[in-house]
Amino acid sequence: MHPDVHQHVDTVSCRDMMTRLSLHAQAYYYSIHVEYWDRTMENKHARKAWKNPSWRPTIAGRHYAVSTGHYLATAAAQRVLDAGGNATDAGVTAAMALAVLSPDIVSFAGVAPTLVYLKEENRVVSLAGLGYWPAATDVERLRREGKGVVPEGILSTVIPAAPATHIEALRRWGTITFEQAATPALELTRDGFYVYPLLNHYIERNASKYPRRP
Repeated sequence: MHPDVHQHVDTVSCRDMMTRLSLHAQAYYYSIHVEYWDRTMENKHARKAWKNPSWRPTIAGRHYAVSTGHYLATAAAQRVLDAGGNATDAGVTAAMALAVLSPDIVSFAGVAPTLVYLKEENRVVSLAGLGYWPAATDVERLRREGKGVVPEGILSTVIPAAPATHIEALRRWGTITFEQAATPALELTRDGFYVYPLLNHYIERNASKYPRRP
């Protein structure tokens, strides 16, 4: 038989053997866990979890928890907390990062309703974070041009409230400066980031409207 044929047969045999060993090891691993579950798990919720296991580690922490609408905003908040900042510092930092990462739903020139829990006083404080239309706003014009809804463009824009709200939150309860809190957002703007499909879809859908706001 030609040497290449022998080599091919040996390669296939080795691959088949490794596959069988791998499957055997996985079955043995799973059987051990099933046996452990059968012997020790009495709680119905625990039994359900072991019957449908996740092979990825459960995300858990002992020092803080951060959750935002974008993982890079979460990472920005974590940077602040890891550096010794508090929850207010992290929240303001994440909010400004989101204005860059998710401009379709978050605007730095928009609103920022904010809730802060004061542990020492065991109470929640609210900053409205809402903007206003100027006192001289022509309400009838809004109704006329909007045809029953708030019109698009400059007429729908209120006096920006988010920046003032962020500054006030940092002034009352923060430990870092506004510049420090804004740094991650500035870095994302400068360096760019992966545009996820939903944001790309939103930009394409509204591309014709952007020239109105140079």
